[in-house]
Amino acid sequence: MIDYPGGTGDGCKPIVMRYADVYLMAAELAAWAGDIDAAREYLGVVRKRAYKGNEQLAEAYVNSLNLGTAAGSDRAAIDDFKSEGTIMKAVIDERALEFAGEFLRKQDLIRWGLLKIKLDDAKEDMKSLAKMEGAYAAYAAYTEPKDLKLTVNKVETVIGQYPVYYVYWREKGQGIEVYGLETDQIGKVPAEYVSKEETGGWNRLEYLSPVAFYQVSSGSSTEATYQAESSYRWMHFYENAYNDPYPRATWPLFGQNLSNSQGSLVNDYGYDNL
Repeated sequence: MIDYPGGTGDGCKPIVMRYADVYLMAAELAAWAGDIDAAREYLGVVRKRAYKGNEQLAEAYVNSLNLGTAAGSDRAAIDDFKSEGTIMKAVIDERALEFAGEFLRKQDLIRWGLLKIKLDDAKEDMKSLAKMEGAYAAYAAYTEPKDLKLTVNKVETVIGQYPVYYVYWREKGQGIEVYGLETDQIGKVPAEYVSKEETGGWNRLEYLSPVAFYQVSSGSSTEATYQAESSYRWMHFYENAYNDPYPRATWPLFGQNLSNSQGSLVNDYGYDNL
């Protein structure tokens, strides 16, 4: 536990480590040591808890895993992160699911050497999703055209069109039900949805379109910027002279935090004291 006197949310706070984190790190270390049985056991504890009521599925999955390249290899994550059935891919995926929203993922990817690789993969996947290509090509046949409008001096002008794929959603119990994303639902409407007037409780939602991934507001853009590749969010995952996120992978500590640390903290990675 670290006793930190700082008063903002930007610095170092007391460290809380979840037991699941300990088990998954133990699984990773056991795999690196070549002990697949121990790695399966530690991973299994976390997976079975997540699969409460269906523990046999979790156990079958864990027992099917092999070492892959993990034993003694510092490159195991890079070599195995796409290899189904390997313990390293299982740990990488499990940590993504278990710690979603807990601010561990970026540091995990950095230590595995996967930060740039994963960001670049996400960039290509987002691009395919926006353009409804590749794995998302089935949606393209069921799009509807929508006007792209440019507003200058409060005057609105149509400068082109873009395709939109719609889905449907409604409240169900304490959650939300979505229709139109599953393979057997693509291009279809829910049975209760007849028209905008007869929805059967369903709401129609603009879901996929290039403009949804547009970085610049169409109200202040031009047709030329809309067409430019640099105008889309997938081009801005990381930007620096190195074309690599690592030189600035970690945020600097701010001046207030450094002062409050009473000399126990310093900036690294070439950052000045901000």
